[in-house]
Amino acid sequence: MNTEKSLILSNPAAGWCSFTLKTDEGEFHASLSYLTDVMLDTLKACLTALQTEAAAVMYNRESEGTFLFVLSDHDVYILDENLESGMIRFENISVTEICEKVLDSYDASPAAWINFSNMNDQSEADYNKYEKTETAEIKKVIEEIRKLLV
Repeated sequence: MNTEKSLILSNPAAGWCSFTLKTDEGEFHASLSYLTDVMLDTLKACLTALQTEAAAVMYNRESEGTFLFVLSDHDVYILDENLESGMIRFENISVTEICEKVLDSYDASPAAWINFSNMNDQSEADYNKYEKTETAEIKKVIEEIRKLLV
């Protein structure tokens, strides 16, 4: 049994992180920009998907455009205008599995994720306020996700 955890979102660095989804059916990889709050947006999508069996999150790749990551009860979809077919469907991957991978990604580098979208020029007070607010919001969403994953 392979015990190595497969992160769906790499540790952020210099305003970028990688999104990687690998299954037996294929693989999708993209570099994501700090222009959107990647971790918080993804966590919120996970929470919604666990509650309602479907959710989506839009990611920004700056000059490469955006793509939509759609979670449903048994399949996930990547809708991307850069793909020849416009879409990839990954079958038989559960929302639970995706959410666990997202939590693993957060747990691998929480401090970096808290400040991923906090890279704009701002005063130290504004920086600290953002960090405190982001920490509280992420913690709250993670607690709700963990309750539903039990």
